[in-house]
Amino acid sequence: MDENRINDSLIYLIHIQKTAGTSVRFYLEKAFGPEKCLWHAPNLSSETRGNLSQIAVSDPGRFNRYKAIGGHISFGRIPSPILDRRPIFVSALRNPVARIVSHYQHIRNSAGHGLHDQVGNKTLFEALKTRGFAAVSDRVQIDYLCGRKDLKYLLEALNRSKYIIGKQEKIESLFRYLSTTFGFPVFQDVHVNIGAPGYEKQIEEQPDYHEAVELIRRMNKEEYDFYKSFEAVWSNV
Repeated sequence: MDENRINDSLIYLIHIQKTAGTSVRFYLEKAFGPEKCLWHAPNLSSETRGNLSQIAVSDPGRFNRYKAIGGHISFGRIPSPILDRRPIFVSALRNPVARIVSHYQHIRNSAGHGLHDQVGNKTLFEALKTRGFAAVSDRVQIDYLCGRKDLKYLLEALNRSKYIIGKQEKIESLFRYLSTTFGFPVFQDVHVNIGAPGYEKQIEEQPDYHEAVELIRRMNKEEYDFYKSFEAVWSNV
């Protein structure tokens, strides 16, 4: 992609839960300025926050004001006025076991979460046997990137559109790649929304933890295949 096209491109951040997406969002805000970024917030309305689906209906031209847009919306739910701008999709992935363990801990600690009552008093393995938590643990990262829980469909999507995909475990490499590609400085101290340390050890001590890990690996084999297919950053930009 030529430099002028890159500079004119909209960035769409596909923010997958528990993959350092908040840090990527903050990085883009430092690059372009908060006023040039619009993040999906279903219950908020401001110059930089709003329900993207509602904006697409009521004021689609508003999207043209921004350099970066995104949020917790999977590819299949991104509003058409945004897709019409042919954005460059940016996202971060995480080792599936680490991501699901982190998501499990987040749900247990969040009394207002819709799955808290279903998951809060269960081990990780028991939670994975429930319909609700299984649904948010099964190839979710692939679904967010392309709109289906299907690796073949993801690979087709990667051929159709422009993506920059990093790894949460190597997030500094993603930051450097973004800075080099879009021509802004490498920013420091942008790590935000980091979970409290130590929870992993407690979960690992659950009596059926190893069974949970094996179940996650089987459930997410396609996700692992893609995750292991690149070193730090996958990009066709």
